[in-house]
Amino acid sequence: MFVFLVFVYLVFVYLVFVYLVFVYLVFVYLVFVYLVFVYLVFVYLVFVYLVFVYLVFVYLVFVYLVFVYLVFVYLVFVYLVFVYLVFVYLVFVYLVFVYLVFVYLVFVYLVFVYLVFVYLVFVYLVFVYLVFVYLVFVYLVFVYLVFVYLVFVYLVFVYLVFVYLVFVYLVFVYLVFVYLVFVYLVFVYLVFVYLVFVYLVFVYLVFVYLVFVYLVFVFLMFVFLMVVFLMFVLQGYFESVHTLPDGLELYAKTWKTSESPLAVLAFIHGFSDHCNAYHDLFPTLVSAGVEVRSFDQRGWGRSVKKPRDRGKTGPTSQVLADIHSFLKSLPSRPDVPLFLMGHSMGGGQVLNYIFHPESPYNKDKSNRPKFAGVLLYSPLIALDSSSRPSKLIVSAGRVVAKLIPHKQRYSPLDANLLSRNKDVVKDFVADTLCHDTGTFEGLAGMLDRGIWLEGMFAAGPGAWVKSELPFWFGHGDADLITSYPATKDFGNVLTEKGGDVKFCSYEGAYHKLHDELPETTERFFADVKAWILSKVPETKGLVVQDEVERDEGEGVVDTAVHEDVETEGKAKL
Repeated sequence: MFVFLVFVYLVFVYLVFVYLVFVYLVFVYLVFVYLVFVYLVFVYLVFVYLVFVYLVFVYLVFVYLVFVYLVFVYLVFVYLVFVYLVFVYLVFVYLVFVYLVFVYLVFVYLVFVYLVFVYLVFVYLVFVYLVFVYLVFVYLVFVYLVFVYLVFVYLVFVYLVFVYLVFVYLVFVYLVFVYLVFVYLVFVYLVFVYLVFVYLVFVYLVFVYLVFVYLVFVFLMFVFLMVVFLMFVLQGYFESVHTLPDGLELYAKTWKTSESPLAVLAFIHGFSDHCNAYHDLFPTLVSAGVEVRSFDQRGWGRSVKKPRDRGKTGPTSQVLADIHSFLKSLPSRPDVPLFLMGHSMGGGQVLNYIFHPESPYNKDKSNRPKFAGVLLYSPLIALDSSSRPSKLIVSAGRVVAKLIPHKQRYSPLDANLLSRNKDVVKDFVADTLCHDTGTFEGLAGMLDRGIWLEGMFAAGPGAWVKSELPFWFGHGDADLITSYPATKDFGNVLTEKGGDVKFCSYEGAYHKLHDELPETTERFFADVKAWILSKVPETKGLVVQDEVERDEGEGVVDTAVHEDVETEGKAKL
């Protein structure tokens, strides 16, 4: 079993390692795809940026050329206008001059004859006047042209300054834009580098964390296997899971002997109980060379995974099938005798398993477990008369069980009736696995199994299967939960029919013989151990005399004298 666990552990570690390697490769591939995508996006952005810069530059060159062309056209136009005005001015001056000369000649011609002297004086004065007017006119025209020229030059200067300022502004805006775009791209690049760095650091930390968790897990698994190994080797018990044919998993436990066992004991626990509640009984048997195997039945102990499953044992056929499944799962060792033991409800189940014609044990006789003996203590053959329900209640319970079989019912045992040992009573009350919860189907089945056992012999041989197995019965005569007289009568009838039966009575003892007052419990342990060893071929006849004080030739023997303690309360089932 340990080698198998180590093999499972190594396979699990290998699978976890392969899974981590696969996750790592997928991660590397995704990071590579992500970086290629980011690189392509970055190249695309740079290309868009360069195209944009080139288009802006072409636009500005075009604007500049248009501006130069317009300035050139304007200057040519101004020049032509200026030439035209100068030409007009010269033509005008020429015509005025010609006109004045003509007038002068005509005037001289007309006046010369009449008044040469007056004419000459007048002509002189007129000439002077006309020259003066001409000079003033020429001056004014010159001043006007100079003013127009200066205004034109000013306007051209203002226009050029304006165009220059607009050009400088556009160049500035362009440079600012280019700078901001460059800063933005640098910022985006730095943010990208930072995010990639943070992402890689995060991935690295996650990878380190996963590796750490994996190593811790491997270490814990190693520690767990070592603990299981030490528990198995040093403490002598081994926990496991028994899977039933319907897939339900039951908690199981094995108490191993340090050497090869002399015998194997399969144990069936009682109502509102579990296999870990039998304290010193199993270690005592292990110390005598008896390996003990037990399990928590369906609906009880650690086999219950959810509160709604408490007490769901199923009908009697299911209960007996579960017991048969567990017994068939035990390793086959022909050289080691197998014993079957049941307590309380488990004792009644064992008797039904052995004697009922519909039990799997009797329906498949060729393949059934081979027992060296059967042990029962405080078995539920019948409830004690002080706590036995009336026939009316039993009948009503059967009807309710048919209608609502899985309805849970809290049926607490009176803890004070379990043992005279007050510490045992406190432990039982504090044990959450002893939940005192059954179902109507389970409770009715438990009572019906007891009723069938009580009427088994009265119904005739055809109603039950005769058994050649040796039987050991133990019961406290102060048990107020299961019936002491019913157990004793059952043993007597088996003896009368030729059975190998031994009955041990414990004076003043209550229901849990394994958890009674020390003197009773020690006597009970000694009786069980002695009877089992007496049925083992290698130890028959070697049992210590002070452990066996009864005559094995008698069918019913009363042993163990203990002080009687007054009991209070009743058992409720």
